[in-house]
Amino acid sequence: RSEVLGAKRVSCVVDARQSGHFKQVFRVAKESGIVADDVQLEHVAFGTMMDKGGKPFRTRDGGTVKLIDLLDEAVVRAEESIKAKEEYDPEELENLAEIIGIGAVKYADLSIHRESNYVFDWDKMLSLEGNTSLYQQYAYARIMSIFRRYDGEIGDKIIIGTEIEHRLSLSLLRFDDVLVRAAKDTAPHQITSYLYEVTTLFMRFYEQNPILKEEIDKETRESRLALAALTANVIRQGLLILGIGVVDKI
Repeated sequence: RSEVLGAKRVSCVVDARQSGHFKQVFRVAKESGIVADDVQLEHVAFGTMMDKGGKPFRTRDGGTVKLIDLLDEAVVRAEESIKAKEEYDPEELENLAEIIGIGAVKYADLSIHRESNYVFDWDKMLSLEGNTSLYQQYAYARIMSIFRRYDGEIGDKIIIGTEIEHRLSLSLLRFDDVLVRAAKDTAPHQITSYLYEVTTLFMRFYEQNPILKEEIDKETRESRLALAALTANVIRQGLLILGIGVVDKI
């Protein structure tokens, strides 16, 4: 990658138990001149997926769990969960289940410090509460529902009138810095923690600050709509960076 692609930073994302091996490989590569001194070589180590009993996650017969089987089961479980709450046509249900199910597995893996072991828990992954992808997707869908019910203009000026608006605005302003830091540290859990913070603040904002009620004046409504739109954009971009999709309706 260094020679052919001209890479200046080479990251090998491999199990933490291989750290000794990569230290030797990198040292040999540098000392032999295979890799130039200005090329950064790094082992991006990750921990082990555990079952609820605290043992490495395996199939019932003790074999290795294949990712494709894990993702297929995630889609099935997501479909069962969402169709229990609302009726969808078959095509819409299939699309929703794939986005939500696969997103849940990805998010659960990325939301933990990469070097830490974590417990694989379907119920937690597909929960609408807590730091999960479904919580983020639900918040995004809720914002989209606001705009489906509103056919007016969205303001380009945000008026900070309440404490929660102030806190949400400050949090949104940190988005770029969070991405830069997460890339530098090879720590995607920093992005998930940030998205959870943004989403939690937005939910509080939405509960405390009516947007579409008739008694809300035009300037305040447009300001709150602008804040909601910015929040949706951050959630969407943040999830897409993690390889997770969003949905307009859940």
